[in-house]
Amino acid sequence: MSAERAPPPTRWWTPGVIALGTFMLMLGPSVDAYALTLAIFLVAAVSPASRPGRKRVS
Repeated sequence: MSAERAPPPTRWWTPGVIALGTFMLMLGPSVDAYALTLAIFLVAAVSPASRPGRKRVS
């Protein structure tokens, strides 16, 4: 009868770090695509709005 030992807690650090790195790699391009899309729509909306010129709001 030999007592079974629990695996050391550091055993899961390597897969955890790899999973976190993969998640960050996949998250980066999606955030960049969102920011680029927002910038394109913002520029497209501001151009027609600025054509009439500045008006007083009061």
